[in-house]
Amino acid sequence: MNAEEMRAFENNPNLAEIIKVRHYDDAGKRANIKTQQYAYYAPMIQRIVDLHCQGLTQ
Repeated sequence: MNAEEMRAFENNPNLAEIIKVRHYDDAGKRANIKTQQYAYYAPMIQRIVDLHCQGLTQ
């Protein structure tokens, strides 16, 4: 990233959220971390899809 690109990045109004996502992404790369099976997350994912689809049809 050159100096101009860095300034643009630092002035991004979503900078705090961008950094949070980066931290979450990095945390998800830890070796041997125990996670839930897909079935645990499936109902939440379905709710999100349903809400999104409702928004598209209204």
